[in-house]
Amino acid sequence: MCPRLNEWVADFVLVGKAALDGPDWASRIVLFRLYYLGLAPYETAWHFLGLSETNWVNWTEQIRHRCGKELLSRGMFPPRKYFTSAA
Repeated sequence: MCPRLNEWVADFVLVGKAALDGPDWASRIVLFRLYYLGLAPYETAWHFLGLSETNWVNWTEQIRHRCGKELLSRGMFPPRKYFTSAA
């Protein structure tokens, strides 16, 4: 049986939690939840967090890098691979 979209989203939440775990990443997990999970508009998230443009770029790059590695290690990327049933 193939996973469904809601299962992928649940696993994506776990990816973010695993990739950004620890006190050094607490602010990044807030950004991850707000922007990547909550789908808050860029301007809203940026202003809410009070980041400079440079910090925004650095943090989102760090999040994408760490979460990307975790997605790959869990076999969730590319998504078509995740949604293909292993029959």
